[in-house]
Amino acid sequence: MDNEQPPTNHERAPSKIPCNNLNTCDFSDTTSNNPSSYASFAIRRRRNQRRLRHITINIMNQSLINYLRLRLVEIAKSANLSNNI
Repeated sequence: MDNEQPPTNHERAPSKIPCNNLNTCDFSDTTSNNPSSYASFAIRRRRNQRRLRHITINIMNQSLINYLRLRLVEIAKSANLSNNI
């Protein structure tokens, strides 16, 4: 049920421009606006967004786990100190 939007200026599929030096390439120029190249570009973009979302979620989860471990150690230390008094 994905409704694909038409490409905007920053979402166009890269064109096939032959170049020897990356500094001389114009990646913003789009000479191929056929539906199949845009469809494959949209699929790659969606896959990359999904991968980035999963990586971000994993990093956030790992950070939360590390934080909770540190807090648990602090709580255990303070409980031991209060029991020794």
